[in-house]
Amino acid sequence: DIMQCMLHALQSHKIDQSVKPRMLENLGDVATAIGGEFEKFLATACTMLDQAAKVAADVYPAGTVRPAEDEQTFEYMNELRCSILDAYTGILNGMGDAGQAKVQTMDPFVPGLLQVLQGVESAMSDGRSLESHAEVLEKAVGVLGDTAKFLPSTVKKYGLSDPAML
Repeated sequence: DIMQCMLHALQSHKIDQSVKPRMLENLGDVATAIGGEFEKFLATACTMLDQAAKVAADVYPAGTVRPAEDEQTFEYMNELRCSILDAYTGILNGMGDAGQAKVQTMDPFVPGLLQVLQGVESAMSDGRSLESHAEVLEKAVGVLGDTAKFLPSTVKKYGLSDPAML
């Protein structure tokens, strides 16, 4: 089926990396379209998102100043982060629209989502202007809002209701 093909392609080294952010984003589109039926793909999709987030985080470890001349890598990492966040937004909304029981299946994957958000925070300490991170920041705030909307007990569990966490 199409999901298995997408997941296989994401793992393939033969697919050009410029295609992969769009494919990640499509995970969220599929989740939005099929709602609670996405549950059967949830673990695999979140694992793929976690792996992509690690790629984005490993390029320049936390606290490392990224070279200003590496604009292409910077743009790709922002595109990758945006796609990951878009995918989580679609998954949260698709599962959330299917009801509380379905969205609660997301709970075990919230730590991975939080790691993505921590990666965004780390990336923003690169010495670049806030405007250069605006799109990623906007999507991160959106995911936080969706998490609060659909998983309020999880928000409290991980201390995300504390303004200092945000």
